[in-house]
Amino acid sequence: GGPLDGRLDASIDAPIDGAIDTIDAPPVLAFCNAADPTLRGCYRFENNLDDGSMYSNGGTGTASYTNVNGNIGRALDASGSSVTIPFDSSLSTAQFTLKMWIRPSSVPSGASSRMGLIDNNKWRMFVQMGGRIRCAINDGTVEVVSSATVPVNTWTRVTCSYGAGALKVFFDGVQRGSTSSGNGLDGLSTGTTIGRQEPSGDPFDGLIDDVQIFSAVVAP
Repeated sequence: GGPLDGRLDASIDAPIDGAIDTIDAPPVLAFCNAADPTLRGCYRFENNLDDGSMYSNGGTGTASYTNVNGNIGRALDASGSSVTIPFDSSLSTAQFTLKMWIRPSSVPSGASSRMGLIDNNKWRMFVQMGGRIRCAINDGTVEVVSSATVPVNTWTRVTCSYGAGALKVFFDGVQRGSTSSGNGLDGLSTGTTIGRQEPSGDPFDGLIDDVQIFSAVVAP
């Protein structure tokens, strides 16, 4: 029970306590968690167009496809290139969340101008006049436009989600717009494009990074 015993107890307790803390710590999930069945597409653009989900929805870049330094690691330079993901039924879901980081070099100035971020016949997200983000479903028949604008030359995480009849848009996790639609989602009948609006071909001018597509409403 003397001082030596105290030092021995402390030296023994310290590594044990550390081991217990390590066991108790929650696991850190990968950004592209292939064990998550709701993650239907995950694109980090680390010098490739691989999909990190379990569904293997990899993309194909245009001839001018370019990766550059991004928000974390590498990013897609959509100023002169875009990515096409072939049609797959895993992307045809009753609800969804689309998340990505964007860094626009410019934003549209005309009322009818737009820059495509991600697009298919079922859901789409693009930048419109002044830097507002528009989320639309069912070939654009239902849409919501953000109350705020994204700044140029700055990274912003933009999110669109649809579930329980509500279509919402978020910037950096903060809701910036919402609208209601109880008609559900159309079935998917096209491929999906990242970095360009279809069928107009209007490209996004800037960088896109860390795109995630979920078949559920998840935290923005």
